[in-house]
Amino acid sequence: MQTPQELFVHELQDVYAAELALAEALDRMSREWTTQEVRQAFRTHRAETQTHVNRLQEVFGTIGQQPADVRCEGIDGIVAEHESFVGRRQPTAEMHALFDVGVGQRAEHYEVAAYEELVRIANVLGLNRVAQLLEANLADERQQLERLTDIAGSFAQSQAAQRAREQVQGGQERGAWGLGRPSRQGQPSRGGRAQSSEEGES
Repeated sequence: MQTPQELFVHELQDVYAAELALAEALDRMSREWTTQEVRQAFRTHRAETQTHVNRLQEVFGTIGQQPADVRCEGIDGIVAEHESFVGRRQPTAEMHALFDVGVGQRAEHYEVAAYEELVRIANVLGLNRVAQLLEANLADERQQLERLTDIAGSFAQSQAAQRAREQVQGGQERGAWGLGRPSRQGQPSRGGRAQSSEEGES
C-alpha cells in the first residue's frame, strides 16, 4: 500500500464491514435488553446503520470500487467481548444493560475515529461528494455516542449505584468488590519482617 487512494479504499472496506457486523449484532442482541431506554437507543442505531450501509455503497460506486467480503477485526472483537461477558458472567438485567451501553460506546468510538480518518483522506483527494456522505455518517455516529453517554450517566442515579455507594462508604470496601478479607498471616510486621502464625501467638 503506497498511495492515499489505496489507504482510503482499505479503510472504506473496514468501516463497511464494521457497519454490517454491527447490524448483524444489533439484530441478535436486541432480544436481550430489558431496559426500554437502552432498547430504544439501540433500535434507533440499527435503523441508522442500514442508512450508513446505503451511503457507503454510494461511496463505493462513486469511486468505481466494490465492497469486499472482509471482516472488521476491531468490531468483531467488541462483539466477541459482549458474547463472552453475557455467556460467562451471567449478569443481572441491570448490569447487562449497563455493560451493553459500554459496548455500544466502544463501538461508536471506533466508528467515529474511522469516519474522521476517511473524511480527512476524502478531502485531501478532492472527493467532495464522498466527503459529504461520510460526514453524514460521522454526524450520526457522534449523535449516537452522545445518546449512549447520557444513558450511562443516568446509571449514577439508579438504585444499584446507590446500593454500591452505600456498601463502599459504609466501610465494606473489600466485600463490595467481591473480595475476601485479607489474611494477616505472612504480612510484614511494623519492623518490616513477615510474621508467622507461631510468632503471632508468642
